[in-house]
Amino acid sequence: MILSKKICKQSDNQIKCNTQTCQHLKENWESISGNLMGLFDMSSKVNQKEKELQDDYYTFVHGQRWEYQFAETLFTKLYELKTGNQCPEFLFAHVKELPDIENEEQIHAELLKNGRTSKKSRQRLLFLNYAFYGNSTNSGSSTAGYIAANNNVGYVQIDIKELFGWHGLEHIYNKYQKELEELQAEHSSLSKMGNLLLIAVPKDIVDECVYPAVSGGYKKKIKTLDGQKLTKTSDVLEAIKAGKVKNTDKIELCLIMTKSKHGGMSPESGIKVYDFNTVEEEEWAAFNDKFDDLTGRMEADIKAEQESSCSSTEDWQMDTDKKEISVA
Repeated sequence: MILSKKICKQSDNQIKCNTQTCQHLKENWESISGNLMGLFDMSSKVNQKEKELQDDYYTFVHGQRWEYQFAETLFTKLYELKTGNQCPEFLFAHVKELPDIENEEQIHAELLKNGRTSKKSRQRLLFLNYAFYGNSTNSGSSTAGYIAANNNVGYVQIDIKELFGWHGLEHIYNKYQKELEELQAEHSSLSKMGNLLLIAVPKDIVDECVYPAVSGGYKKKIKTLDGQKLTKTSDVLEAIKAGKVKNTDKIELCLIMTKSKHGGMSPESGIKVYDFNTVEEEEWAAFNDKFDDLTGRMEADIKAEQESSCSSTEDWQMDTDKKEISVA
């Protein structure tokens, strides 16, 4: 168990580690130790972040294709530029046109009550493990497995041009198309492994947006050693922490991806989303400098347009006022 101890010790400077990932490692080391999938360094960094957040948040992980990282980061940046709302600790984990808020609360409530009921409702869910190496013996539900394979269930073809269109910024895409394509190609070459999302949900709302599930997103009751059948995520995680669940590896959960008050598509929900990858730090820093430079120029263009629009409106209002005075 040397490696599992290293992961835990690196996260908290030799203090006893009690994160969800550490506890899972200790309890399931036999099934994990033979296949760390080259993700030891990433798991250590994720565990450190868990340690920072664990007092106020429950944390979850999601593995995905590397190419999604570029689209998610760009989509989130465009959202910030268009709305003026900053999302410093948040990423849109589903890249799609943002839904009309009118029906989101009802959709969220139905998913929380019933879980997946159709193929359409499945598309409103993000599948999670509660620990880095969760579902180590079930490849179809393993976060680490998907990262190692640079894969996930299904495939979403993302056209970068669409991201701009959804925000009404097609003209910005047209201006910077060549640079965007070059930057996306560079991003693609940086890693052969996937991307990890660490999702931190405030403890006081976790039962409003995450539920225990089986593969596919159908709701599941988690049995405890004393015969209870738990349906709330907070109860499940606390039972695991207290040693009241026998098989702590095969636990899967779903985050409800709506734009509602507690939805995973709402930056105002209090949910935090961080991403981790296996790219060398210097390479990643250099890439992000290029990304920031490009999006910084986009931001300047958008601000200039907004200022010009405000100026035109003010000029129109002044002309109207003068005409009214003249008539009077």
